[in-house]
Amino acid sequence: LPVQNLVENLIGISLNEARNRQTLTRATMELLFHCLVERTSELSSNTREKIVMHALQYIDTNYVNGSLSEVALQLHCSVSWLSREIKMVTGQNFKELIQEKRMSQAVFLLTNTDMKIADISEAVGYENTSFFHRAFTRKYGVTPSKLRNRKNTNKGEEK
Repeated sequence: LPVQNLVENLIGISLNEARNRQTLTRATMELLFHCLVERTSELSSNTREKIVMHALQYIDTNYVNGSLSEVALQLHCSVSWLSREIKMVTGQNFKELIQEKRMSQAVFLLTNTDMKIADISEAVGYENTSFFHRAFTRKYGVTPSKLRNRKNTNKGEEK
């Protein structure tokens, strides 16, 4: 609304034959530019959130072998800038978000399929099964097989 009012004032000034028309035009233009500069931060934060949302959607579908450089390429921005924006908006870096998605997918597969743990490890993007075991145990406080056994025991009790 302020931008619209200033533009309307500019039109009114240009149509009016006032003797101080040049001064009024200059002052109104300064106010208009000032207003637009203030609005730029709103637009950039909105754009920042859209870019980070795109990165999160990318992680959701490419957690197995996705990379920050690939997302940056898709979004036409630098890797370092995108990395900072993701950290600023989510509180986590790209690698942590990928790990989080991999682990949640591993839990889903452990509790809803009969896949071997080594196959689950590979399916969620871990080439080294022992690294997967260590990371999983560190995150959840139990090994993948113990988590699977607990969930299967609980399912049996529900029936």
